[in-house]
Amino acid sequence: MNTKCIFAITLSSSILLGCATPAELRQQAPLLNLKSSKTSKAVAVCVSDKWEGMGTFGGAINVNMRLTKTGYVVSLPINGQTGMLVDIDDAGTGSTTKYYKGLVLLEGSFVDAIKSCQ
Repeated sequence: MNTKCIFAITLSSSILLGCATPAELRQQAPLLNLKSSKTSKAVAVCVSDKWEGMGTFGGAINVNMRLTKTGYVVSLPINGQTGMLVDIDDAGTGSTTKYYKGLVLLEGSFVDAIKSCQ
């Protein structure tokens, strides 16, 4: 295995280090609190699609998206825990998006995806 490949695998593994339950993540203040004119469904589908496409070596990342009473939740599961969580709720004619994360490193492109979906 060449050095570049070993580095890429190590980097991919270190991106997602620590995790928590959704309830634990929601106990902290959201790292992003955004408003959008798009529906909660449109934002949730966009975030899910972008996150799934961020896998290394052309692979997809497993992303969960589910319907809630007020909109959708998109999460990135890691070893049975939640590494990142996005609550997307209906708000009048648009939606609100709140982003939470555990001890995840190098999440910049995931955050950029959330912002671009608003």
